[in-house]
Order: sequence, then structure tokens, then C-alpha cells
Amino acid sequence: MEVVDPIADRIQASRLDAFKKVFGVAYMERFTDPIYFTNGVFLNYRIHKFYENNFAFMSRNLFSEYVYLRRPKYNREILSKYHALMARKLQSLEMLIKRFNDQIDHVMETNNVTLDDIGYLRPNHELVPVIHAQARQYLDLLKAADALFTKTAAAVLQGVIDSDAKRETENKTILAMRGLGNTVRSEAIILRKEAQRVREQMKNDGVEHDHELDTAIEAQSKVIEEGDAVERANEAIDGISSTPNSTLAQYALEKHLHDLSADNSSEKVVPS
Repeated sequence: MEVVDPIADRIQASRLDAFKKVFGVAYMERFTDPIYFTNGVFLNYRIHKFYENNFAFMSRNLFSEYVYLRRPKYNREILSKYHALMARKLQSLEMLIKRFNDQIDHVMETNNVTLDDIGYLRPNHELVPVIHAQARQYLDLLKAADALFTKTAAAVLQGVIDSDAKRETENKTILAMRGLGNTVRSEAIILRKEAQRVREQMKNDGVEHDHELDTAIEAQSKVIEEGDAVERANEAIDGISSTPNSTLAQYALEKHLHDLSADNSSEKVVPS
């Protein structure tokens, strides 16, 4: 007779809910890799909204690297360049946020200001599913940005910096994080193109079904095509218009022309 462990059942249920909340039902039903679940608390509203808008698409795109590595026919040079680029971008963002944190720490220490009397009425608790090592790094950066924004708020409220300095620091941080997202969307076009080539070759070799690869390609399609919606949501957070991305603009134009061509070819001539 199987012994039911109610605590284990509750933990599993909460993990399923967390994964579904971040990635959706369809992605959850096809996901088979291990997941690292970690608790996160976001105090700042802007950073929490940024997490909600960006963490899923960043994670899906990063995870595609694991899927493609498992396909021998996938060009390894493309994957190596992509991984190295993401490592550099994440490190650069980490250094920026650390520098801002160090600066505000120095200002607060010099002026005998602490966070002890600063609180939020509604901190946002999240159970975060991590599906790629670099997604964990990205989550750590979001937490560091949340800590930074809490400090800038504390410094303004206690009169040691002005609102202009607060806004400048926060906007530079947000724009740097948005820049990372634009890099991911641009690289997704290259990765997906190679994945589609591999998929066609597999079909020619008689491999009709590869649900994992198909899911990765579909996920990257969403990363690319939902990019405008993500950026509009990001703009709503900070009020700063995004810089046009030439790679994404070229992709959008090519997709539009392809769709027009498909529509024209499907039109039927009605006899008079």
C-alpha cells in the first residue's frame, strides 16, 4: 500500500503552480528536464513587474541551448558563441548593478543612514522555477537590482540623495536589463534558424517526431514575436521608450513580406 505524504504533495503542487504561473500550461506539459525551485522576495514594484514581464522569455530562450546541445547535427560554433556572449552580457550587467550598489552603500554609510526603518506594505513572494544556469544568474541580478532600488528609495526618504539621482541610477539599471533582453531576442533569430535547419535534416533522415526540439523552436518563436509586447510592458514600467533593434526590425519586415506572399498564394480565383 502506497503511503501518502501530504507535505510532499503540497510541495509538489506548489511547484507545479509556480512553473505554470511562469511558463504556462503548454510549456509545462512538454517539459521533462530537472528544475531548481528557489524562493524570491521582490520589494520594489518596478523590479517585480520586470521579473513578471521578462523572466519567462529569458529562461525559455536560455534553455533552448540545452536542447540544441543534445542534437549532434546542431552547429556547435553557434552555440559556443551564443553562450560566451550571454556570459559577457550577464557579467557586464552584474558589474553595473554592483557598482551602483557600492556607490549607494558608501553614501548611506557616510551619512549614517540604514534600511532598518524602511519597509514595504506588500512584498512580493515568488517561488521561482530555474531551468538554466544562466537563468539563475539573471534571477540573482534581478534580486540585486531590487536591493539597489530599495536602497535608493531609503536614501531619498532620509534625505541623503535627491530624486534626480535616484531616477538616474534606476533608469540606467532598467535600460541595461532591457538591453540584455534585446540581445536575447536578436540571438534567438540565429539560434532558431539553425534549429529549423537541423529539424528539416532530421525529417529528411526519417525522424518525423522530435517534440523537445519542436518545443524549443516554438518557444524561441514566441521570444522573437512577443518581443514588441514585452518591450511595451517594460516601457510602461519606467516610461522610457526603447531603442529600435535593427535585427528585430529586419526580422519583422521579412516575416511581414512572407505572410503577404503566403496570403497572396492562397487566394483563389473565382470564375466570373
